[in-house]
Order: sequence, then C-alpha cells, then structure tokens
Amino acid sequence: MTKQSFAKASKRRTVRGPARLRMATVATAIALASLSACAAKDSPEALLDKARQSIAADEPRTAEIHLKNLLQQSDNGEARYLLGSLAESGGDVATAEKEYRRAFELGYSRDRTLPALMRSLLALGQSQKVLDLSHDMKLDDPAAKADALTSAGHALLRLGKRDEARRTFDEALAADKDSVSAQVAVATLEAATDRGAARKRVDAVLAKNPQAVDALSLRVDLDLVDGQREAARKTLQELAKLAPRRPDVPARLAGIAIEEGELDTARKHQAELARLAPNNVLTHHLKAVIEARSGQIAAARDSVGEALRRAPDYLPSIALAAAVHLQLNELEQAERHARRLVDRQPTALHGYRLLGSTYLKMNAPERALETVRRPLDRGATDAMLFAIAGEAALKSNDPESAEKYFEQATKLDPKDSRKLTGLAMSNLAGGDRTTAIDQLEAAVELDSRSLQADFVLISTLTREGKFDEALAAVERAKQKAPNSPIPEMLRGGVFLAKKDAAAARRAWEQALALDPQHFPAVSNLSNDDIRNGRRDEARKRYEDFAAANPKNAQAWVALAQLAVIERSPRARVLELLQKARDADPTSPMPVLATARYMMETDTAAEAVPLLQQAHNSNPDDVQILDTLAQAQLRSNQRGQAIATWERLLRTNPRAWSALMRIGEVHRAEGKHDLALASFVKAAEIAPNAIEPQVAMAGTMHALGRKDEARRLADRLRTSKEHAVAGSVLQGDLSAADGDWKAAADNYRRAFDQQTSIPAGTKLHRALLSAGQPKEADAMLAAWLRSEPENLALRMYAGEYEISQKRWRQAWDHYEAIVDAQPNNVLALNNGAWALHELKDPRAAGIAKRAWEAAPRHPAVLDTYGVILSTAGDPKGLELLREAVAAAPKNPQLRLHLAEALLRAGDKEAARSEVSTVLESARQGPVAEAAKALQAKL
Repeated sequence: MTKQSFAKASKRRTVRGPARLRMATVATAIALASLSACAAKDSPEALLDKARQSIAADEPRTAEIHLKNLLQQSDNGEARYLLGSLAESGGDVATAEKEYRRAFELGYSRDRTLPALMRSLLALGQSQKVLDLSHDMKLDDPAAKADALTSAGHALLRLGKRDEARRTFDEALAADKDSVSAQVAVATLEAATDRGAARKRVDAVLAKNPQAVDALSLRVDLDLVDGQREAARKTLQELAKLAPRRPDVPARLAGIAIEEGELDTARKHQAELARLAPNNVLTHHLKAVIEARSGQIAAARDSVGEALRRAPDYLPSIALAAAVHLQLNELEQAERHARRLVDRQPTALHGYRLLGSTYLKMNAPERALETVRRPLDRGATDAMLFAIAGEAALKSNDPESAEKYFEQATKLDPKDSRKLTGLAMSNLAGGDRTTAIDQLEAAVELDSRSLQADFVLISTLTREGKFDEALAAVERAKQKAPNSPIPEMLRGGVFLAKKDAAAARRAWEQALALDPQHFPAVSNLSNDDIRNGRRDEARKRYEDFAAANPKNAQAWVALAQLAVIERSPRARVLELLQKARDADPTSPMPVLATARYMMETDTAAEAVPLLQQAHNSNPDDVQILDTLAQAQLRSNQRGQAIATWERLLRTNPRAWSALMRIGEVHRAEGKHDLALASFVKAAEIAPNAIEPQVAMAGTMHALGRKDEARRLADRLRTSKEHAVAGSVLQGDLSAADGDWKAAADNYRRAFDQQTSIPAGTKLHRALLSAGQPKEADAMLAAWLRSEPENLALRMYAGEYEISQKRWRQAWDHYEAIVDAQPNNVLALNNGAWALHELKDPRAAGIAKRAWEAAPRHPAVLDTYGVILSTAGDPKGLELLREAVAAAPKNPQLRLHLAEALLRAGDKEAARSEVSTVLESARQGPVAEAAKALQAKL
C-alpha cells in the first residue's frame, strides 16, 4: 500500500534573532506542558480523538504526546498503531516496528497492523521475519492483502528467490489490481532484466496516479542505474514537495551528492534527513559514509556504531563498519562485521571482498583464499575477488595459482590499467607475446598502486627466459612498494628460474627482513635448506615462526611435511597436523592437509569423519566436499562418494568436475549408461570444456554406439578450438578398435598441429603397436632433439628406454631431469634402477635421495631395498618388507622380497612369498620369474 503523507505543514514565518528564538522555545515548552496537564483530565477515548485530530492537522509531535499520555492510562492497540505510523513517517523504522508489533499483539485491526508490521520489518532488512508473518495472512481488505503480499515478495527478492517473488507479486495484483505498490514491485523485478519494460510500467502507473510516490521513487532508481543523475535529482525534488516528511528523499539526494563527490551538498541533505528523522538508522549511516569519504575514519567508526546501535541488522551499516574497522586496522572487529555480512547475504559478493581483505591483513592468506573461493566456485566474475585470491595464493607460496587468479582479475577490472593487462593476457593466449609484453609494461606504468600487473609481467618475462628484463621489472615494482616483501619474492623466483639458487636465497632473506611474518619467504628458505641437506635449520625456522605466530596453521603443516620427509612415525606427523588444526580451528586448510596425508598413507577411512566435521562447519566449501568424496571413494564407500559429489553440486550447480568424477565412478563399475548421463550433464554446464566431450565419446564407444562416438570426434576435429583434441580422440577410438595404423595417422595429424605430450606419446605407442619400432624410435629421437629441455618428454623417454632395457639411455634422460629438479622422486627412483642394472655404484646414493623425498612410497622402498639387498646391506630386506606392507597386492614387490630373503639365507620365508606371488600372478613375466625362483628353492 502506498503510504500517504500527513497534511502539508502550515507555512510559518521565519523569526530572526536569538531573543525571538529563545521566546519561541519557551512558548513551545509552555504549550507542551499545558497539553500534558490537560491530558490528565481527558479519558483515553478523548485523547485518542485528539491524537487523530492532530495527525489530520499535520501536528505529529502533538499527536505523539496525546498518544503517550493515553498509554499511561491503558495499553491501547490503536494508539500503538498510530504511534507506529508517526515513527514510520518520521523515518524511525525501529520504533515503528516495535509499536506495530505491540498493536498486532493487542489484537488491533489485522488489516492495518499486519501490512504495516511486515513493511517495517522489510525496511529493517529482516526478510525472513517478513516471510514468517506471511504464512498466516488472514486479511479481509483487498488493498491490505496486496500491501502485505507485496512486502512478502520484496523479502523473497532480497533472499534471491526471484521466481517466488514474481508469483507473490502476481498474487498481490490478483488481490487488488489497482495496487500501486504491487505494480511498482513488478516493475522493480523487471528492472533487473529489462529496464525498458520497467520504465513503461512505471510510466503507466504515473499516468493514472501522477503523485504515486513509490512509482516516482522507482523512476529515481531507474534514472540512477542509467546514469541519469540530474533526472533523478529532479524527480526527488518533486517527491520532496509531494511527501515533505519522507526521509528517504534527502537520504537519496545525499547519496547522489556523495557519488558526485559533492560532500558539502551531501552534508546539507544529511542535515535535512537528521531534522526529519533523527532516530533513523540511515541518518547515522549517511553521516558515517560522508565522514569516511572525507577521510574522517575514526568519526565514521563512531557514527556507524550509532547506526548499528539503533538497527543492529542493517546490512549497509554492517558492511560500512567492516570497511571502516579494516581501514583503521581494527581487524577483529572488521572480521566480525564482515562475517556477519557473509552469513546474512551468502549470495552477495561485498561481504566476501571485505572478509577476504581482512584475512589478508591478518596475515591469514589461506583463510582469505578459502573465503573468496566460495563465490568464485559458484561462478562469480568479480575482479576484486580474483585479485584477493591472487594475493592470498602469492602469500601462500603458490605463484602458479596466483598468476591464474591475477589473469582473471586483470580481464575483469574496469580500470584502464587493468583493461590493458586483460588485453595483454589475450595477446599472450593468442601467441603475440611481444605485443602482450608491451601492453603489460604500459599497464604497469598506468597503475601506480597495485602490483597485479607487475606480477603478471614479471611471470611472463621469466617464462620467456628474458631474465634481465624480468629483474628490471622487479626493480620498478620495488620502487612502487619499497616496504613490501612481494618484489623480493618475485626477484627470488626469477633467480631460481636462472638456476642461481644463491641469489634467489638472498632475495628471500631480504623479503623476510622486510616482513618477518611473510610465510612464503620462510617456506622458500626452508625448502632451500631441505634441498641442501640442512633439515635442522629448516625445522628451526618453521618452529620459530610457529612460536611467533601461534595461530598460523601453515607453519605446523610445513613441520608435518618435514616430518614425513624425515620418516617420522605416523603418530608424530598426525600430532603436528593436530597442532595445525588447533592453531586455526575455523580454517579448512589444516583439515585438508590431514585428510590428504591419511589418504596418502592408505588410511582414507580415518579422514572421512574429520572431513564430515569440517563440512558441518563450512557447508559451502566445495573443496572440503570434493576431498570428502575422494576419501569415501578410497575407502570403498562409492555410494557415499557419489552422494557427496551430488551434495557439492547442490552447493555449486555449475561444478561440472564433480559430474565428471561421478561419471568416472560409474564407468569404473561398468555402469556406462549412468556414466554417460553424468558426462552429458557436465558438457551442458561447460560446453567449451573438452573433458566431458572426450569422456562422452569413450563411453559411447564402450556402449557399442561407435558411430555416435566417431561423429562427436569428427565434430571436434573440424572445430577451430578443439581440432587437436578431436584428432587425438579419433586416434583413441581407432586404438580401442585395434586399428593401430589409423590411430597412428590420427595422432600424427594432431602432433603436426600441436607438438604436445599427449599427442606425441600416443603417436609413439601407436607406432610401436602397429609393428613399426624403427619409425617410433626415429620419431621420439627427432622430438627430443627439438625439445631437449622438455622434462615431461624426458620422463616418457626414460620410461620407454627402461621398458626396452636400454639402461644407459634411460639414465641419460633421468639425469637431465634430476639436474633440473633435484627432488623429482620418479626420476630419482627410475634413474637409480637404471644405474643398478648398469652396476653403477651411484645407484645407492640416487635411490637414497628418492627414499628421503618419499619414504613411504612402495616403489621407492622397493628400488632402494633391492639395491641395498643386492649389495649385502641388511637394511635392504627391512625396506622390502615395508614395500610389501605398503602394497601387499603387488606381486612384483613380493617377488623382490622373496629374492632378498633367499640372498639372506631364509629359504622358508622366500618359499612362502613365492607361493603368494603365484597365487595372484599365474602368468606373465612376474609369474615366470617366480617359477624360476621356486625351482631354486
């Protein structure tokens, strides 16, 4: 229902001069005292009648006195309702809600009190309470029913339930087709998607009701959204004449002035608002906004505190309080307000920005990342959220993820420097690296505050091998942020890429000197210590950091990871991980670290209750749900795993990767129809992603729908975006049919289009399977000559040479990998085996390095154990027993244990192990070797 203003105030002549002002004040006081004295003689009915007359005469203060005098005699429902109306008209919504509620409880006219109560609750931002009242809407007056339904629709709209809101607005119009508030509500809903249609509806309302203040108010909103601020001002001035006591008019005029930077004008409008509605939350909120914009942050904190004292649930003031406390570095208060904002508006982005920024200032990057990842996982495209994620990843020592987040931020940021950066990223993707680097440098020049463009530029130059240019860019970043550790961390990354570990270490030490709380510097220095055998120094560094920062879970997780490297007992690792969880009980990061350790040590079932508890505390965290599902799957709880991924999809319906995982589980169980259905849904959500398409084709082929699979592959091959993947898929389908020549042709076409590991390795295997080993060897050799530093290619070539028992060539490849990546476990392990076969004494030392890096990996235990056992070292037998215990169903490992037992003279134990091997491997190379060993026993 459109609220009508009270009668226009009578014109009063302005009296100048302090003497007259004092006399008027005294006269007013005498008059009010007289009213109070006379009230004692009047009955409640007489007082109520006088209040009605005062309201009709536009004398709200006099009416309020009559009503309060009445309430001293009896608690009257109509008096409460009228007091609520006066408060609402004066902008004091909190008092209005209290009085309307009391009138409602006293049984006063439901047609009047219920719509008014719902309207006041809506103004206070208490949408759920509005909906609670709407469940029992027994109203006789059609206009009252339309008014109440309109409030319910607005509440639904605020809760993100647009479809339900539209149905409720339609119900309101069905109750009263002439309801202006309902018509304006429908226009409000339309404005979100079709402002033209919304304007037409508003114009139609105003054609019939030129003074409909709600329609005029919406016209103001539409003008503001369209950037027509002057038109909005004119309409507001018209509204001020129609509804001179309506407080939202000066409030909105103040808002326009603030946006225009006209703070003096804004102060004048705020003063008018304070005159009309001194107790209105918006009065104090706008005062705080103006103070904040003026740089009076402490004053803004006090004013917004007053606003929240009057309306504790007013969301704009909660958001402003978080921002003000953040700026004042009052981080606990900022966190409290920002978290309330997120809890109250889980679909809005502003709360996540504030909370993520607060955690960054609190030096809790993992919590910042967890915070902003929630809306990002739901598909939010917000530059600030991506920028916070980038900075958090950088502070968490994950530069690769940081670069990806920054790339997204630079594409979305509306500032000119960000636009240039986004254009640069597009040129990088298109291969025009020279233009991209020029644009990045221009973006750096334009943006004198943020290091975002600098980070992308330095990372790009480093990947290009342009180290001198990258270091020059670091220097420029250093000038912009001389006290930040980030430029020094970037400098260390450049030197590390140059293979200058000493210079990298000096840069990280400088970063730590600038900010002793910067954990990435601690982590990089400690990792350098570990690489160089200084584990005690690494441990002390982590322990000192944890002591100085007891709430930092990262340090305890790092200590747990070091304990794993040192082969500490499992109980010790879990103890350190527990300390990480105790350090920050609300953070999922240490929980995820614990769960992953449990899964890596084949105790996934223990991770399940831990992750379920974390999910209860963080119901929207998709990473927790995904890890929980993986733990359930590894615990053979496949049904529960699928149910958990389905729960993840309810949290984030666009998480197509969860559908892929569900499909993979169904496919592993041979349920190809169910698998295909999941893959199809994933493709519908992510039509440009190649993974669902490939999975669909493979599943169709397994179902015997080979023609459909080939048509899908053909469609991909002829597309511009997925031509290479389409050729690879065609090769996969030919390989599945055993047509290796056709498979090789398809793989070669893909490899010629794009020299990649998937296409190249598949081509090599197809040539071997087609009986063309010379062609396969020639192809691999040519590829290696063209990309000698491609470590993934070296790894594949090493594995191939081992399969051919060409040990020297295998070691050459693994040696190149180990030189570049000293802690590459796979290269160390396989390289040690190649050296062992060559009877090279270096084998034991290389195997030991692999074992130190991955002391519980069955294959690593097996390799090191065989080498030591062959050399007569009894420790080898112990390691082989650990390998078999870690992977009891692996017959190869058990065969090696049997051979070691025989070398140690324990024929009985060896015989038992061989029998176990032959039970699981009845034919093949392992079975033949086991039978040969059995003959010796």
